[in-house]
Amino acid sequence: MDKISQNPPSFNDLSYFVSICETGSLTRASERLGMTQPTLSQVVKKLEAHLGVELLIRDKKGVRPTKAGLALEQEAKILSAQWGQLKRKVSSQEQEVVGLLSLGAHDAVAAYTLPLFMKELNETYPALELDIRSGLSREICEAVISHKMDLGLVINPYQHPDLIIKQLFTDQVHFWRARKAGKTNLSTLICQPALGQTQGLLKKAQQELNFDQTLNLSQLENIARLTSAGCGVGIIPERVVRNLGSTIDLVKIRPELFMQDRLCLIYHMENRRLASLKATTELIQLKLQSRGSKT
Repeated sequence: MDKISQNPPSFNDLSYFVSICETGSLTRASERLGMTQPTLSQVVKKLEAHLGVELLIRDKKGVRPTKAGLALEQEAKILSAQWGQLKRKVSSQEQEVVGLLSLGAHDAVAAYTLPLFMKELNETYPALELDIRSGLSREICEAVISHKMDLGLVINPYQHPDLIIKQLFTDQVHFWRARKAGKTNLSTLICQPALGQTQGLLKKAQQELNFDQTLNLSQLENIARLTSAGCGVGIIPERVVRNLGSTIDLVKIRPELFMQDRLCLIYHMENRRLASLKATTELIQLKLQSRGSKT
């Protein structure tokens, strides 16, 4: 196999071929493109070698496409137009606040953060759509790193070279019981065991608090409600308790035992210049950091 057939044609080769057909001359095409005539001849040979057909007929007046060459010219023009549309579409994604962004958050985090910014985000950027997804913070971090999700509202994200991390505010995770001590079952722990905060707090309290049984739930709001009903001692972030307001009535057990939480906004380093992501993150930061400083 010769060098020409080993080297596959490129998009530029197709563009050069279209110019040859339009000018009807290798000389005029080389002048238009600022290339040498031998280089264009090599382009034609490469295309013919890979397609296995003759593309140009040479005569005293110059060159003209064969039937196969005419078909290639027409398809190359269509491809060029499609490529132009694709470039404009991709460019608009970087320069305009449009399209679809995926945002991940734990259900409990979503409950007390989304109402603070979603209405203004929708009104300010009507051409932008958010796909809200739920999951544990570590799962969301992995999804953002692997480009399966655009941004996340996560608790205590781990450092990674591909992540940009913006801290929004802090929180504390405590042991809670119903305010009416007599109605609380202090022998049962109610928690979401998959959370790192749960594991960390239990480790801190292992010498001071003991439980006969554990009730595992996946929703922090339900943990708070069951705790308020006296079903046991709950491990709950303070902001979740605060967000539920008067619907529950809880007090902390051993307030000095707690885990510190950092709520952060994360996104991939490679996406930092996208207009949609920049606008979204700036608005979220503004709304949540201002609220975090007040509570």
